[in-house]
Amino acid sequence: MKKILIPQPVAKAGEKMLLDAGYKIIRSGTKVCELAEAVADCDAILARICPYPSQVIQAGKKLRIIARHGAGFDNVDIQAATRQDIWVTNVPDVTSVSVAEFTIGMILNGMRRISECHEELSAGNYAYRYSHPGRDLFGKTLGIIGLGRIGQAVAQRAYFGFGMKILAYVPRQEGKTIPDYVKIVEKEELLANSDVISIHVPGNESNRHLIGKRELKIMRADSYLVNVSRGGVVDEAALAETLHNGKIAGAALDVWMDEPKLPADELLSCKNLFLTPHIGSGSAECMDRMAMEAAGEILRVLSGSEPKHPVNLL
Repeated sequence: MKKILIPQPVAKAGEKMLLDAGYKIIRSGTKVCELAEAVADCDAILARICPYPSQVIQAGKKLRIIARHGAGFDNVDIQAATRQDIWVTNVPDVTSVSVAEFTIGMILNGMRRISECHEELSAGNYAYRYSHPGRDLFGKTLGIIGLGRIGQAVAQRAYFGFGMKILAYVPRQEGKTIPDYVKIVEKEELLANSDVISIHVPGNESNRHLIGKRELKIMRADSYLVNVSRGGVVDEAALAETLHNGKIAGAALDVWMDEPKLPADELLSCKNLFLTPHIGSGSAECMDRMAMEAAGEILRVLSGSEPKHPVNLL
């Protein structure tokens, strides 16, 4: 009987596909030592956000596929998997709508001070509304860093739904079709001229601290930063300093370094910061889609076919 390691919960719809195929699901903890022990006799991993370094992959002597439950795959050592002829796959097409909707929600929350006003009202401060008005999105400029599937979905909703102007910085434009309502600019121009900046880039090493102390200094004092991409893309220490000093209006983070540990105290203590626990793709519908797509890749590979969405070449 083939065994599938699923260390973190996925939607039942995905598990059912594997169980109906006659496979056995193996659970484990998420520490590297726990994963390495559990994977020893498994044929596949349905992987969420915990790390899969070479130590885990090398322990999987029978492994044929690591199917990522999401679009990103920076938590998997791709080179180690490739050396062992293990497919690594992702689900690039199913998260865009959910993450884009969530991003718009984060932008609305920050610009209209929704959670901020809730906290003040809960403390009995009804008068807060008079001294802290929100700001409309209509006519404002949204700067999007990274214009892949999610970045384009955010741009579409912001432009057609809210009448925002769209600037975009695209590190690599090859093969991308740029909508005519999006103006491509350099990063510095985007930072200096945007009311809201939203980040949608992969979490690879080349994007580490893409937004750091220098970039934060360029941003306007009334601008708002949103990161729903990956932790590490924003320099958290620099962001905390910037927020504490009131150099930008605020920020919203759905991701940070060292998840699931909480961010550092200097970031948590920022009053103009809104945090959520990596739920950009966490709608019920999207969780079903991701689990089923990842399970489908496992079924294909373990039945002798190639996957639909490989991120490595064997």
